[in-house]
Amino acid sequence: MTRLRVIAHLYPASIHLVSRVDSKITNVQGLRGKRVGIGERGSATATTAKYVLSALGVSPDSVRLRYLGFSA
Repeated sequence: MTRLRVIAHLYPASIHLVSRVDSKITNVQGLRGKRVGIGERGSATATTAKYVLSALGVSPDSVRLRYLGFSA
C-alpha cells in the first residue's frame, strides 16, 4: 500500500475506551477475554474499533465483541 494517499478527511471520529473502576483493566491488553462494545454490526464505528484494537496489539478475536446499536 505504498501508493495509497489520503484524499479527504471526511469527519473526525472520537474513540473512547472506558472500563469500570473495579474491573482491574489498566491498559488495552486488559480487554482480552472481556466483552467489548464496538457499535452496530457493519458500521464504520465497528470497523474502526477492530482496526484500533489491532493497532494497539489486541486481536479482535481475543475479545468478546458486542455489537450495540447507537440507542442501546
